[in-house]
Amino acid sequence: MGLSISIILPTHDRPGQLSEAIDSIIAQSHLPEELIVIDDGDSPATPDIDQWAKHAGVRFIYEKRSRPSLTASRNRGLDLATGDIIVFAEDDVTLPVDYLQKLIALYAADVDGMVAAIGAVVVEPDDHK
Repeated sequence: MGLSISIILPTHDRPGQLSEAIDSIIAQSHLPEELIVIDDGDSPATPDIDQWAKHAGVRFIYEKRSRPSLTASRNRGLDLATGDIIVFAEDDVTLPVDYLQKLIALYAADVDGMVAAIGAVVVEPDDHK
C-alpha cells in the first residue's frame, strides 16, 4: 500500500501566487491525495481553485479563517488532513514537477519507519554560472 500525501497550503491575500502554487501541485508526477487551502486573508482566494484540484483528481478542502495567523492556519490544516505524509507548502512557492515523487521515495526507503519528518527547500538553479 502506498503512502498518501496531504498538502496544507495557508494563504493570505496573494491570489496570483496561490494560483501558481496550486498549478505546480496539480502538475506533480505523483499527485497528492488532498490539497487543503486555509485562507486567512481579506481578499477572496482565486475563483475555481476547487475545480482545478478536483479536475486533477485531488480531494480539495478550502476553509476561510477570520483572523490572520500562519501558525493557526497550519494547525487547522493539520486538523483536516488525512494523509500519511503532511506537506506544509507556501502560497508563493512553485514545486518542481517531481517534488512529491522524490518525497515519497525518501519515505519509502525508510523501511524501519525511523523518519518522522523531512525538511526541504526548493532552490532554483543559478542560471548565471
